[in-house]
Parts: sequence; structure tokens; C-alpha cells
Amino acid sequence: MNKNRRPSPSASTAKATRAKSVAKKVGLRPLKPGEKRRVAMIGYGIQMRTVLIPQFLNPENAPNMKIVAVCDCDR
Repeated sequence: MNKNRRPSPSASTAKATRAKSVAKKVGLRPLKPGEKRRVAMIGYGIQMRTVLIPQFLNPENAPNMKIVAVCDCDR
């Protein structure tokens, strides 16, 4: 029996929604002027390398973010 291990789009949406609700519960405070939000990225794969990292590094898209750690468990 072949099982498809890929998550469905609805599963991805559910995970994103849960992440947002966790962020609200944790209570991310507003940034002070000149302060940057520090971000660590886990599961750094081909999509991250070719699409997301350039988006995060572009100051117009994420002006208050700083990538501080990157990890890919497969390598």
C-alpha cells in the first residue's frame, strides 16, 4: 500500500493558523524604533534557499527582521 506522506494544503493552512494563535498567546510585543525581530529557520530546504531566504533578506519585504540561525536536519 502506497501512502502519500505529503501534507495536504489544508494541513499546511491549519499549521500556519496554529502558529499565528501561538504567537498571539505568547504575546509578541511591539518593536521599539530601530529594533529588529530575530528569526531562526529550521528545515532549510530548496524552497527556503531559492524563494524564502531572498524574500527575508530584502529589506523592503521584511524591514524589521534579522535571520540569526539556519538549520537543515538532512545535511
